[in-house]
Amino acid sequence: MAFNFLLAIKIVLSLTLLIFSIVMVMALIWHRETKISREVHPALAYVALWFSIIWLSMVEGIQGSLVGLKTIQTDLYRQSHLLTYKSVAMTNKGDNLDRFLVGRQFLVLFLIFVINMAGAPRDDGAKLWRLPEWIIKTFLESGVANMLMTTNIGQLPSQINVSSHMLDFVNACMSNLTVYAGLAMEYSGMFHAVYFFQQIFSCLKGTRSTLSREPPRSLCQNLFFWARIIMSLALLGFSLAVTLKGLLQGKTTMWPGVRRWASILLFFFLMLITGLLEGIQTAVYGVSKMGETFNSCAGATANTLLKNEGRNIPKFMIGRQILVTMCYFFIAKITTQDVNVWDDRDDNVFGVRNWTQKLFNTGLLSALVTTVFGSLFWQMLASAFPVSFLTNPLVTALTHICLFLEATGICSASWLLAWIQNKAAGFKRDEVYIGNAGDRADRKYPDEDEEIVPGRLYPSVPTYPPTEVGIYEVGEEDDDIESN
Repeated sequence: MAFNFLLAIKIVLSLTLLIFSIVMVMALIWHRETKISREVHPALAYVALWFSIIWLSMVEGIQGSLVGLKTIQTDLYRQSHLLTYKSVAMTNKGDNLDRFLVGRQFLVLFLIFVINMAGAPRDDGAKLWRLPEWIIKTFLESGVANMLMTTNIGQLPSQINVSSHMLDFVNACMSNLTVYAGLAMEYSGMFHAVYFFQQIFSCLKGTRSTLSREPPRSLCQNLFFWARIIMSLALLGFSLAVTLKGLLQGKTTMWPGVRRWASILLFFFLMLITGLLEGIQTAVYGVSKMGETFNSCAGATANTLLKNEGRNIPKFMIGRQILVTMCYFFIAKITTQDVNVWDDRDDNVFGVRNWTQKLFNTGLLSALVTTVFGSLFWQMLASAFPVSFLTNPLVTALTHICLFLEATGICSASWLLAWIQNKAAGFKRDEVYIGNAGDRADRKYPDEDEEIVPGRLYPSVPTYPPTEVGIYEVGEEDDDIESN
């Protein structure tokens, strides 16, 4: 086994920060300093926090698994991984994978908003163990502690394991429930506004007729589809109006002292940053499929990520996840409304009824706005125009920032937690069950070619090579592969 001394130092430091963050957040909840613990009970805040982190881990891992298994014939693992087969069979049907990715994005945002309400201090000036004020501000009021917990526990470990253990990861009942939850979110029509933007981008690109993998919709299906788009656009406009009204009236959990117009500018700026980061992954995957034209038009961003046989991609994905999660927590802090509900309703946004204001206070509408304008819109744009997207200087700058964040090792603890998760769950590499692409071709089960159509959602699945950035070389699993 090869031991990476520098990585070990990063893991120890990162793990120390993570444990410190967990202890502070748990104590903050115990002292009823967070939104949920103060309004309901600390026990409910604990449950909401850890349930959201665990489910988020499942949501993040399922995305990579379903996308990665799409081109592998399901007969190869139908007997050995029945639950995985059911999930993949469901999302491989027609456009269901795209539908799940739309609904899944809202689940991610909503869970992060819940984590923020359960674990972030409700008011600035929170006191804990007589700790210095700069520690409180740095870790708790800024959201760094929640970001470290969410990224190190709820996101990166599952993404790391899924890069080579897709079959075992999805082979669970919770995975099936998550797939149905994502599809249900999309079917509700709340996010159909993204399809309106998709239609616009595909018309500009000239690929409208090839967007869907399903037969043409009937008249009734078209009416239902466009009715949901109109409903979604109206709901999106209303959600944006409520969010902006709350910011203008200073009725959110935004840090005190920040001017209201600055809060609005910061909100849109953070959505721009998260949107660009979400789109980079899609654009790089689309450009890399261009074959011979790739090198001449990829731009500085793609060349940076794909040089040295693409070894910068997993490093970028880690840094990107850190930055995206941090921005999402900032957005949650800025936009989550905190209005005391009274009988006279004078403080309620737009003078709505008390039960409606309580709904606003959950951050649900802000999560909807961020899902569309801070993620899906940009993924659609990057899918339709990947080359133009990657040649944006801001995208190039964000790429280097993500690589720098990964190099700091702030989330290196995720490698150790991924290893623990792997051993605890008994994950085996996919090659143990289905062989590699060459083996599958020899067995008359060749991988299917995925058609790349501009305008679709098709995130790639990054491979996190353990021999490059992990703790140990994978010797034991290689032996398992050879024995099978």
